[in-house]
Amino acid sequence: MRRVRLASFVLAMTCAGLSFAGPGKTPTNDVPAGAGESSQVKASAESMLTVTQKEKPHVTLQKAESEHPGTPSIRGPKLPEAVRAHLKAQLDARVERDIVQIRSLRGEAIKLLETFIKEAPRDTPEMPEAMMRLGELYWENERETVVERFKDWEKKPVECEWRIHFHVPVFLEDLGPFKSTRYAITEALAFQKQHRLSDQLEIETYTWDVLPDELKTGEIVEYVTKEIEWVKSQLV
Repeated sequence: MRRVRLASFVLAMTCAGLSFAGPGKTPTNDVPAGAGESSQVKASAESMLTVTQKEKPHVTLQKAESEHPGTPSIRGPKLPEAVRAHLKAQLDARVERDIVQIRSLRGEAIKLLETFIKEAPRDTPEMPEAMMRLGELYWENERETVVERFKDWEKKPVECEWRIHFHVPVFLEDLGPFKSTRYAITEALAFQKQHRLSDQLEIETYTWDVLPDELKTGEIVEYVTKEIEWVKSQLV
């Protein structure tokens, strides 16, 4: 509305200026320039607002190099070292308390399962599950023991006996100087035959090519066939 009034005012003043002759001058009948011609009358007194859009602030995050290869890098502001040290001490203490509690609960579970397996009849329906759980708890204890012993050995390496887990054909009874744990597989398959813990059995074959030449008796297909036949013979 303001722009329309202002334009009307300018047009009225223009017409008045063209029809009024000052002192000593002859009135003129000139009219404003037509469309397409250059007019000497310029619009004035209009307020032109120029809006400049401000650039939005933004933050550029620089990728920090990780201190340990393979770990995620830290982006953004870092915690002060004092705060980080305090949090780390709290987390370490919490983890240590949890480990102690887990070991205590595991020990109680082992005692309960051992008592159940010792006193319950062998044909109890829960017996297979109890023996499986007990074996898992034994394994967890042994794993922690191995890890702790290995850390001690890294701090002070000494000569000691190392036991290496290596796969050998289960259908071979005599391995020469090698010792096999096939007796444990025989016992496990006998238990499987009696209680039927699972309908799935797995045969691993990835170490055939590294066996000594005297133990290589054929091709890979023959090896796998003999493995399956031996396992089946223990289950029938």
